[in-house]
Amino acid sequence: MNHRVWFLLACGFFATIRIGHAQRVSPKTIDCAALLKTDSAIPGKIAACDSSVALQRPDCPTLFAYGRALQHGGDHVDAVSVIREVLHDCPDYVRPGAWFLWQEIGVLYARAALRDAFPPERDSTDADALFASVMPDSSWFEARAILDTVLRETPRSRLGLSSLFTVLAKKEPRADRTLRVARDVLTIEPPFDWTTYFEIASIADSAGDSNLSLQAQLRELDVEPRDTRIGTGASSWSEFIFDSDNLAAKLDSLGRRTDAEEIARRALEQDLRGDDFGHAINLTLLLGRTAYSEELPSFALIEVEELMRRYPRNQDLARALYLSNLMNQPVNVRIAFWRWYSDSTRLMNMRPGAYEQLAVALIEADRNEEASRAAWRGITLSPVFPFAWGTYATALYNTHRYTEAVGAWERALLQDPSYFDSNAEEAKAWQEAIETVGHRPPTPLPGGAR
Repeated sequence: MNHRVWFLLACGFFATIRIGHAQRVSPKTIDCAALLKTDSAIPGKIAACDSSVALQRPDCPTLFAYGRALQHGGDHVDAVSVIREVLHDCPDYVRPGAWFLWQEIGVLYARAALRDAFPPERDSTDADALFASVMPDSSWFEARAILDTVLRETPRSRLGLSSLFTVLAKKEPRADRTLRVARDVLTIEPPFDWTTYFEIASIADSAGDSNLSLQAQLRELDVEPRDTRIGTGASSWSEFIFDSDNLAAKLDSLGRRTDAEEIARRALEQDLRGDDFGHAINLTLLLGRTAYSEELPSFALIEVEELMRRYPRNQDLARALYLSNLMNQPVNVRIAFWRWYSDSTRLMNMRPGAYEQLAVALIEADRNEEASRAAWRGITLSPVFPFAWGTYATALYNTHRYTEAVGAWERALLQDPSYFDSNAEEAKAWQEAIETVGHRPPTPLPGGAR
């Protein structure tokens, strides 16, 4: 009898196979899962797992990986037996386990195996729902019919609804029925994995249903792991904080201030590092956007100051200031913040830039005398900062002090000959000032510096 025929017959005697196989699948250690992910030869992997120190019970990742290793090693009968154990004992692996069985033993046997593997306490329709969710696209109509039957029998079936959404989204992502089923999925408790809500949000966005997208993103944020990071080293960010920033901004733009503030506060409770700080500044500004009085944006300034005090010497946070929404705030907010930060930061290398930003904001507010003094303070701290010289020159030019302005621009050009390449407006003002007072030598560096 060939191997395949024996294998199919063996599937009908699951209990016998399971009992006979128990001694083989039990001797494992937690290291077996890691071993099975390596590129070593399949037989070597299986032998290593078989001979490992016995545990009372291997964990689910190990058991599933072991089944896959058996499959790739050509031991299909034992592979199916192991995956049936996964179906029975590992809820998080039921869907990939069902897909595995469908590939290995075909439609009818896989469906029967799923039904046999489910313990009595589970909903009797779950096996059919899962089976339908892993059927190939060519069987889409059949899968949909199976799920319609499931939901007729159990209208609030958790797996039935999620599987129907998965099936419908493949062929009709923008259809009304797909969106209706997605809304039903959002109401199911306990919640699904965050990827389910991410998929709903994506489909809702493509269908132009902003309300459904927001609901899905809120659910996604509730279950999203807090420790998931993207990138490495300083150039890394928390996916949770990144998503919080985007969602809070969207809610805020729709007038849902309470929801936006709740998300912002929850995100800011996390440990920040790397590129989190730009998003953190955005969130603090959102929290603090209240009524401003003259120059003092009461709560906005307090919130950002508190964030700076939490990380007083953090270079990532300091650099993030220049890339955050702070740069888009009303001019009085920026004046107040940069005045506070330039005087109080413990990062001395950040002070020249802070004074230069204060001067830029003061120029925008047409307070050029103050701007020239702020820019000069930055220059005294770092005389080789061409942007500070250019900002200083602009403030002088705006107060008709053309001789001094030309000298300051000459100093900026001496430090960076390409300075005007990215400052066309200043180049034009420099030419106009030269036409009025002629060329001037570069302004001397403060304190006799060179």
